[in-house]
Amino acid sequence: MKAKYLLVQGNKKDFVKAMEEGFFFTWTEENLKNAFAFGNGTLKDFKRFAKDNLSNSTHINLKTMTFIDNDKPVNISKDFIEKCFYKWQVI
Repeated sequence: MKAKYLLVQGNKKDFVKAMEEGFFFTWTEENLKNAFAFGNGTLKDFKRFAKDNLSNSTHINLKTMTFIDNDKPVNISKDFIEKCFYKWQVI
């Protein structure tokens, strides 16, 4: 899996349901870089974006399985995420 980060539509209470329904976006190093600062985006830019959008989305670090905004553990398994990726052909 190339994705390093995951954006899920919805707050931390509904993000599991949103994942199951396909309301998520994967962030790779390449699309993270291209999305910010006119093609020169950094992890700092992404974290600022994640913080600014806390009310309507959840951001997860897939390597550490923690929420980006507070580094607390995510209460879902990598297997669950991979099943959602497979279901929605994100792999």
